[in-house]
Amino acid sequence: REGAAIDWSDRNAPAPNITVKNPVNGHAHLLYALNIAVRTAPDSSVKALKYAAAIERSLCEKLCADVNYSGLICKNPFHLEWQVMEWREEAYTLDELADYLDLSASARRSIDKHYGMGRNCHLFEMTRKWAYRAIRQGWPEFSQW
Repeated sequence: REGAAIDWSDRNAPAPNITVKNPVNGHAHLLYALNIAVRTAPDSSVKALKYAAAIERSLCEKLCADVNYSGLICKNPFHLEWQVMEWREEAYTLDELADYLDLSASARRSIDKHYGMGRNCHLFEMTRKWAYRAIRQGWPEFSQW
């Protein structure tokens, strides 16, 4: 959304390490570096994963960010078309990020049934199911689609 690259300070959110903004529409990705990676393997600490997830959801709420963003890709800060700003050099600890947030907000957030792999996967699934029904109902001609 427009203004996202700078309104983190108005929302009393932690400064991102880097913002990457599209100068045409003002949409941006805010990048936060962690000093220790959160392990997500099957044998990872469930407590650490839940803590990191609560921080991510609370930060998303505080920033009014896109709750359906899957986090799998982001704007490349090295691409020449984007406007990049560095706000902080040091990486954060999870506890440091949590100090800015109301982690109970994480529990209040309603679960979005489309959350997970993102909107593209949801759109694909809806279209796939529609196409299967259409074929079963005798729509073999492309012109009927």
